[in-house]
This record gives sequence, C-alpha cells and structure tokens, in this order.
Amino acid sequence: MTPSALDEPSCQPTSAQRRVVLAVAMAGVAIASICAGIAGVEWPSWQLAIVLFVAFDLVGGVAALCLPAAIHKFRPPGDTLRAILFAAFHVHPLLLAFVLPGMDWAALSTIYLSGVGGVLLVTVIHPEFRASAALTWCAITLAVVALIGIPPGLEWLAPAFVLKLVGSHAVSCEAR
Repeated sequence: MTPSALDEPSCQPTSAQRRVVLAVAMAGVAIASICAGIAGVEWPSWQLAIVLFVAFDLVGGVAALCLPAAIHKFRPPGDTLRAILFAAFHVHPLLLAFVLPGMDWAALSTIYLSGVGGVLLVTVIHPEFRASAALTWCAITLAVVALIGIPPGLEWLAPAFVLKLVGSHAVSCEAR
C-alpha cells in the first residue's frame, strides 16, 4: 500500500469511529479495574497504571482493528509480514508478567504465544477460511487459558489479547 493510498477517505477513521474506540477502550479500563477489585489484588499504583494502560490498548484495539482504517494500516492485503510483526511486538502479557510479581509466566506466555501463533495461522490460511479460523483460534485459546488458569485480576487479558490480534482478522478489508 502506497503512502498516498493511506490518505484515501476510506483509510481514515471518522470522528464517530474514534469516539467509539475511545469509549470501548475506557470500558476496558473499567472492566480491568473491576476484575482487579473483585480479585482483591493489592498492586501499587504504578503497577495498576500499567495494567489499566494495557487494558485500554488491548480492549480499544479490539474495536479499532475491525475498522477499515486500521485494517488497511496494520494488515493490508498481501502484506502478511506487517500483521505478524504487529502481533509479535504486542508483548503485553510478558510485560505484565515482568512488572507484576508472582504472576504465572507460563499462563501469560501461553496467551502471548497464542496471539502470535493465531496471527501466523490466519495470515497463511486461504482468505475464504480466515474468519472462521480466526474465531475458532480465539475459542480454543480461551478454553486453554481457562484450563491453565489466569492470574487473579487479569481475567480480561486473554479475551482482549486474542480478539485484538487474531479475532480482528475475521473482519475483511472490505468492512465498512
């Protein structure tokens, strides 16, 4: 995709789309706060701030990556490397394992690897099957995470992570 193609109106988010993504991201912060409160975690303020920032990014990203502007920017047709690198650099679960003492590295690494593995799958599979593969991968990931467990207060992480990175591939570039 050429830089000038990104200037096309269909590749720019509308003001309404920006507001919806912001509202969804804020809902993610609220859900993460509720999960932390119900779990009774006692993270210092700086750790809670990191958790809430991650929730803002991931949950807002679920909404954003289903919009035409983000689809064209982060996973344009024919550029599988960009989608794979985008997923690989989303180290959120590993960051949380690092900054939150006592977190289950195995569980958080499983979430990370599932996100990257799911993107690898949907970028190589035939486009006709991409949506069903993406959503099936998300369902399997959530089942696996339920079996291995997730650290208290981070119950929102796996759904947000795999839906942002993998589930969003269920929406095609022709989405309007």
